[in-house]
Amino acid sequence: MIGLGIILWNVFSRYALKSPHAATDEISLIILSVAIILGFSVNVRDDNNIDMDLIYSAIQNKTILKFFDIFKGLCMCLYSFFIAYYGFRAVQLQYTTGRIFPISGFPFWVAYSIVVFVGIILVIRNCVRLVVCILETKGE
Repeated sequence: MIGLGIILWNVFSRYALKSPHAATDEISLIILSVAIILGFSVNVRDDNNIDMDLIYSAIQNKTILKFFDIFKGLCMCLYSFFIAYYGFRAVQLQYTTGRIFPISGFPFWVAYSIVVFVGIILVIRNCVRLVVCILETKGE
């Protein structure tokens, strides 16, 4: 809601008041990026992410379906690890170069650190989900 308010204020001030605030562009970019990445994490938590529904509906063998579940879990763990790792590398690069947003002076590395945080959350969630899937397979 804060991000939406900032964007609406930016539009209002730019077009109605004819006095745009450049810093609100930078702030809204950061807030929207954080919201999108956190939304991705919530989708993973609630299992609303892209799934292999076509394959699941075509295959009736439970053993093969469990294999696909484990394969999906491995892929998601690996993908989440790369998000965290390369997010960390981006934070390192932005920190060592000292880059800042031109208008607000906000450091880039702080804005990029949300990628690392969400990547770690995704690694934990996906690895827990993978372990649960493997344990359910052993229990059957």
